[in-house]
Amino acid sequence: DFTFTSLSVPMALLSDEAVVSELTAMGYETLDLSGGLTMSWDADKGDLHLQDLTLKAADMGIISSDFHLSGLPLSLLEKPEEIEARLKNAALVSASVTYGNGGIVEKAFEAQAKKLDQDGDKFRENTAGALPLMLNFLEDPKLQAKFEKPISEFIRDPKSITLSVAPKKPIPFAELEKVNPDKPNDLIRVLNVGVTANE
Repeated sequence: DFTFTSLSVPMALLSDEAVVSELTAMGYETLDLSGGLTMSWDADKGDLHLQDLTLKAADMGIISSDFHLSGLPLSLLEKPEEIEARLKNAALVSASVTYGNGGIVEKAFEAQAKKLDQDGDKFRENTAGALPLMLNFLEDPKLQAKFEKPISEFIRDPKSITLSVAPKKPIPFAELEKVNPDKPNDLIRVLNVGVTANE
């Protein structure tokens, strides 16, 4: 297990000036971080499970995730020259990432609405209403509907949102590399990606 309880980073130390400007405008002067993870590894079977991988930023939110991988036995380290090739045989079993809002979503919408000289609540509602158009790139009405509902729920009432990956069987990374990156809907189907909000 690994945890860290307090890491305070002044905004001035961030390299992206645009991000610093946005966060400072929202009232943030420092990034106060904490987090940790729990790892279990069956070295013989090659089963690796990263649980409760969390990163919390005070007054912003918390990201928590779980990753389950297979095909990573200890014997992988016996021949360093073969590691890269053998890693392609490792497989993704499942994964999930949850963002729990700690206040930054509302501030971000208010800041953007202010730039556009709009009412914050109205701007947020308009954004939720524009999701069908924004999800057109999926080129699949069923997939669009699958994502539109939870994302719009989160925009209107930003408590939490979870992205899950639950393929029918473990997928080797070598197989994922074959998926056309220009067709995100193919990757979504292969990984059986799901989204839920405020649960």
